[in-house]
Amino acid sequence: MADTVKVGPWGALDGQARDVNIGSRPQRLKTITISWGWDFENARIIGISFVYVDQEDQPVLVGPWGKIDPQLSQTIEMTQEDQVNCVSGTFDDSAGITSLQLIINQQSYAFGSPAGPAFSVPLPQGDGDVVPFFGRSDDTLKALRVYVLEKNGLPVMIGPWGGSGGTPVNITTSV
Repeated sequence: MADTVKVGPWGALDGQARDVNIGSRPQRLKTITISWGWDFENARIIGISFVYVDQEDQPVLVGPWGKIDPQLSQTIEMTQEDQVNCVSGTFDDSAGITSLQLIINQQSYAFGSPAGPAFSVPLPQGDGDVVPFFGRSDDTLKALRVYVLEKNGLPVMIGPWGGSGGTPVNITTSV
């Protein structure tokens, strides 16, 4: 059975800890709903909810963490073949997540207004998949983390970060 790796957190330190029942062994995401709101002149992420499929192939509804405004939200429906290739965004130490971008099978979904330090969890196609999220929230989403499910029996490769030069190496590359 594949293992999950926790990656993160990004965002503010306040708010209540939010997590899924990892004992249900999440296998894939089915839907993701992101809601945003306006803070002065900038949009920021105010809530997230999602449905994941567990090891028994049963859907599990999670959230909302923060709040979902039906007028300012989008739900992404995912098929069994869909894979989250990247989760990235920006955050503020007090406001929380200011922007969020999800890349699913090369299609980008972007929410909020980029402001503050950036984070990114790029996953090479086929190496791993974001299954559920965890984080912190109060009346808005304060911090976000992800669980990554390994796909090929090797450690999950997350990255790259840095420049485009050099020679790629990893733990399977002989030195």
